[in-house]
Amino acid sequence: MRIMLNFGTPTALRGTVDLIRCAEVILRRGLIDPRRPDDIPRALRIADKAGPFAAALHNGGRRDPHAPAVSDARGTLTYDQLERRSNALARGLADNGIGPGDTIGVLCRDHRGLLLTALAAGKAGIRLVLLNTGFAAPQLRDVVSRERIVALFHDEEFLALTAVVPESVRRVLSWTESATPDLPTLETLAAGRSDARTALPARPGGLVLLTSGTTGTPKGAPRPKVSPLQTAQLLDRIPIRAAARWSPRRRCFTAPAYRRPRSASRWASE
Repeated sequence: MRIMLNFGTPTALRGTVDLIRCAEVILRRGLIDPRRPDDIPRALRIADKAGPFAAALHNGGRRDPHAPAVSDARGTLTYDQLERRSNALARGLADNGIGPGDTIGVLCRDHRGLLLTALAAGKAGIRLVLLNTGFAAPQLRDVVSRERIVALFHDEEFLALTAVVPESVRRVLSWTESATPDLPTLETLAAGRSDARTALPARPGGLVLLTSGTTGTPKGAPRPKVSPLQTAQLLDRIPIRAAARWSPRRRCFTAPAYRRPRSASRWASE
């Protein structure tokens, strides 16, 4: 017996190959656990509505909520702590009038503040723009205006750079060394809010990646829908060793979502 596979046009063949590669990356990076087929539908639903990071966090936390997920200059957070803090932050955003349909920008080094902001935005259905830490002031001003960013989450080291942003744009510190910072912080936004699981947003907020901007202001590459291909592309940048694939104590996030700037942080692996 001979089996004939007809993939149709070259475009269809490329699409089939892409889907196969996506499935391989998603399995290898731990977004879903083939040993728990009962949990796969929820993991994929979270990825579809809240983004791949929220799905990876859910899956890692389901296996071992007390395992270390990320370490930086302030210590280590477990999967459960990341989950709860991002839940509280998502509610803090909503209580401050930032929700579905809004766009926020993130100008951060690779630390817990970047992850918490990205997770909270995904859970709240907020559009997220990942800003380049190497921006010049005119580039930052133009991108904030063009992308209609309503709130800018940035590290304290970028205070001078963000001075060009209009006063109408809210500013929140994602990382600060000051004992009494002049701006709101992630901690103050989350303070007093419930850290219980949030409901999935009706629609994904989406993600905007920027071009290098070598010839001018960087252009946005919007991702309004979290597709399997996008999920795989992001997760494929997380360098988790194959040997650690299904270990209950493993890394969740090992690199920034789209760049690798200098930072004192590291990502937990044991």
